[in-house]
Parts: sequence; structure tokens; C-alpha cells
Amino acid sequence: MLLATGRTADALESHRASLAIAETLAATDPRNVDWQRDLSVSAGKLGNVLAKVGRRDEALASYRRALAISEKLAAMDPGNTDWQRDLAVSYSKVGDMLEAMGRDEEALAAYRGDLAVSEKLVAADPRNTEWQRDLSISYEKLAGILLKTGRRADAVEAFRKARAIRERLAAADLGNAQRQSDLVISLMQAAGRGDNARVNPTAGPRGWVEC
Repeated sequence: MLLATGRTADALESHRASLAIAETLAATDPRNVDWQRDLSVSAGKLGNVLAKVGRRDEALASYRRALAISEKLAAMDPGNTDWQRDLAVSYSKVGDMLEAMGRDEEALAAYRGDLAVSEKLVAADPRNTEWQRDLSISYEKLAGILLKTGRRADAVEAFRKARAIRERLAAADLGNAQRQSDLVISLMQAAGRGDNARVNPTAGPRGWVEC
């Protein structure tokens, strides 16, 4: 809400304060996984605010900090789907920022990390439609960066996979406006809207909620 009302400085101060508290708790008991996850989320949320105000280097550092913690937690318990999804989101956020900074090859690696985790989540529970949607976004982000880096054939294949998922989701829930909108994006790309047609990286509920 602070960012939405233009109170950028207050938003930064609030998130830095939250991060400081999370750091203190995590340092008090490094084995407390809940506090470690809180620290990761706090770092990610601060990254969101920094990204919004154009402080990209700082945002990237925050996102990478969140990713490092998420990697450790996910490795500790591969069966914890919440932690695995945190990891996918962290990879995606790092990729978004690297791409915004023009560091496309690094962004590609991050998006591949996101896709790998998203694929595992869907394989574990194919009926989870939110994870299916996440996977479609992962494919579309990967396709966009593949296209930018001259890997057109791979990009087309990734776009097709995103479209296939969205067609299934849209057909299964005709009254879901979000599902239908996702499909429209894919259809516009398939119809030749342009090689620069890109998914909105902030679309949907995926990621850390901003304040």
C-alpha cells in the first residue's frame, strides 16, 4: 500500500525494518527453518520495492539472497512443496532482474532453474492448477529470453508448451477470466503478434506480495 500511494521512502524503511527483524531471529537460531524462510521472504519483498524504484543492483542482491536461502531449504526437504515453490519464485525474480539489466545469458540460466523446479512440482501433483499456471509462465519467460538470445527454435517450442497448458486450463474452467486471459496472450503470440510479445512477469499471484 505504501508504494501504491507513492510513499517510496516509507516502503523501503518498512521493508528494511522487517528484514532486520528477520535477520535477528534467524541469527538467534539458524536451525529454525521457519525463521530462515521468513528471512528469505523478507529479502524478496525488499527486492520487489528496490526493483520498483529502479535500484536494480540492490534489488538483484536481495533476490539472490532470497534465492540462496531458498536453495538451502529446498535441498533440506525436497518433499516440501512450499519450499520448492519458494525456490522457483526466487529463480524467476533473479531472472526478471537480470533480464531487465540486459544480462540475458545469466537470466536464461535463472529461468531454466525456475522451469526445472516448476516441472517437478507439476509432476508431483498434476491436478494443481496454480502450479500448472506457474509452469506456463515459466515456459513463456524462458521462451522470451531464448528468442532474445537468438535461439528461435527452442523459443517456439517453449511458447508452444506454455500455450498447451493454457489451453487445457482455459477449457477446464471457462468462467475463469484469468485462465482465458492467459490463453489470449498465447494465441496472440502464435498468431504473430511479434517476436517481442512477452508475458507480464508480475501477472498473477506468483511471488512475494508487495506492500
